[in-house]
Amino acid sequence: MARKVELLCPAGDMEKLQMAVLYGADAVYLAGTSFGMRSFTGNFTPEELPKAIQFAHEHGVRVHVTVNTMPRNDEAAALPAWLEQLDAAGAALDDTERQLTQAQEKLEESARQLAADAPTPAHVYAVETALQLALTELNENLRDVYVEAYTCPDTLVLIHRRTAGELQAVFGAYLPEATAADFLEMEVGTAGMMRAYMVCRCTADFPLERKISRFLTMSLRVFRVPEDERARIITHVATLDMYLLARRVMNALFESLSMEFEL
Repeated sequence: MARKVELLCPAGDMEKLQMAVLYGADAVYLAGTSFGMRSFTGNFTPEELPKAIQFAHEHGVRVHVTVNTMPRNDEAAALPAWLEQLDAAGAALDDTERQLTQAQEKLEESARQLAADAPTPAHVYAVETALQLALTELNENLRDVYVEAYTCPDTLVLIHRRTAGELQAVFGAYLPEATAADFLEMEVGTAGMMRAYMVCRCTADFPLERKISRFLTMSLRVFRVPEDERARIITHVATLDMYLLARRVMNALFESLSMEFEL
């Protein structure tokens, strides 16, 4: 499978970071004032790092902070606090974003295959969202990744921006008067519903099948899918073994991420 080339640029200070981001970098790498070998650049102070990472994330650009020196004896004790500071600044969001992006790619590929003969793009949407809900019931690591992504403001900006355009492509025919801003606002609401259902674990009284049906009923109403078509879509999804399909997606995903997991 072809791999997308990533444009990774150095960012020695805020001006260089802004130039790299605005001129199309997919990711940047930079250093703080400690534990980095980039000693001939301006680097970022503890006060500048959060602003730099926020700026990059708002433009969909990943940030890699270099921690690539061997701490001396007098420095080792300060390393944990520095890593915590990087985490608080938002650098740790990059790994969540990467995992979420890869999971989304696997989901979209599987949904297209499962709904290859579907009469409308709304069927593909329904299968994809059902798979997301099934994945979070199969593995707690994936539940954590999704819930964190739907909680952190920086990651939410990326999710809303990407998904709003996809929703307009899928449901624009049902809402011809709706603008891009309208779909962004609807995405904010349906993403909130998705997060809530991911957090709420399935029980004997609320099994996966009922969770999927309930979510699709509400979300398809938001996008004004006619009632008879909603019923056909939900009935179609109910015929699929979502746990089995999600397990296949998860195995492919974890193989690509080289993650260890238990079922």
